[in-house]
This record gives sequence, C-alpha cells and structure tokens, in this order.
Amino acid sequence: MKVLLTSNGLANDEIRAAYLELLEKPPSEMRAVFVTTASNIEGEDKTWLVNDIYRFHAVGFSSFDVLDISGLPASQWLSRIEQADAVIFGGGNSFHLLEIAHLSGDDVFQKLCSILRKRVYAGISAGSIAAAPNLSARNDMEIFPDDGARHDWEGFGLVDFYFIPHLNSPDFPKSRAVVLQGLIEKSDNDIRSCDDDTAIVVHDDALSIVGTGTNVHYTSSKSERSAT
Repeated sequence: MKVLLTSNGLANDEIRAAYLELLEKPPSEMRAVFVTTASNIEGEDKTWLVNDIYRFHAVGFSSFDVLDISGLPASQWLSRIEQADAVIFGGGNSFHLLEIAHLSGDDVFQKLCSILRKRVYAGISAGSIAAAPNLSARNDMEIFPDDGARHDWEGFGLVDFYFIPHLNSPDFPKSRAVVLQGLIEKSDNDIRSCDDDTAIVVHDDALSIVGTGTNVHYTSSKSERSAT
C-alpha cells in the first residue's frame, strides 16, 4: 500500500519529495489520473483546484489524465483509473465523491477499492478523507461547511484511521485539536489530522509525517485507550 494523505496537495518540497519516493520509479515512466469529482459541487472560484492539478502535473508523468467519474459510465472511468500507476483524488466534498463512487453498485465500488490498493494513492482534503474506512467521523463533525449530507458512506478503506484535513487553518476555525479530542469519545478508529503544510505517508505498514508544517494531531481509538 502506498498512500499520501494531504490537506493541500504537494504544498511544499518536502511533501513533493516524499511523494516521489512513494512512486519508486521515475515519473516519466508512470501514468497518472487526477479525479476531480469531489470539487463538482463546490461553487465559485476554483483556483485551488487548478493549482492542485498543476502541482501534480509538474511532477512529470508520462501521461496525465483528468477525470470526473460522475460524467461517464462506470466501465469507462474504472478502466481509466485501472490504466494509471498513480491516482490522485482531489479536494472538495467527500460526501459527494463517495456518493458518486457508490452509485454504480457494490461490485464496481469494491473493484475500485481493490485497484486503488495496488496503485500509488494521493488524496487532497476530501480525497484524503475518502481513504478512511467510512465517513462516520466526517458525519459527526461540524468542522467543514454543512451541506446537509449525513450519509455514512463506506470509504476506500486504504487506511484504518480517519484523516481530518486543514488542522488549525484560519479557513476552517473548527478544525482544532479540542474538537477532534471530543470526537474520539464516540469513534471506533483513530483520528489523525494535519495542517496544510504537513502530510501523512503510509507505505505498507509504516506511517510517517512529512512536510514543513508543525500542526499534527492524533487521537487513539476506544479499544486502544481501554487496552492501556
């Protein structure tokens, strides 16, 4: 498993270097696909999305596909993800992203998850949230603007913890350690959170923190607390 979870994509040289190390091959020998679906229901200015795409494109892949899985039959978007060596799920709304991913049925969704486990996965904000087992932590939190969605969608299951992005960001004033600490009392999985300049790398069973930021928060699950 090779996973990069970020709040803000390749925000600095340290995160970029960690991503290149995950690739293990020269990017010029690899194909990438950037999935933009989470951004569909985010209105107004999309400069942030353009910047995220640009930074991953600048890595220098042999080909760089930009894909919205809501606009194609499942057979088409799934094959384009399967053909890629590196898959990036961009930011936006995690409820919308997973709802669209589930619309094609359980078989397609499980095949997608299986493919992602064999690729280099990078998430940005909503794309990082979606890597968790499900959205139950996201459901309980009022950190992000409320769109009324409360469905506990099954996530991609690439990691066994919840990732909450934008820790201590002025744009998300409720993304704070005290809120996360309160949430863990009713959560069954660990919660990890990073600021916009920090990221989590998961390579097989090893987890590391990379980046230039200083804001990282970790809360342990009920089972871990009860065992200590």
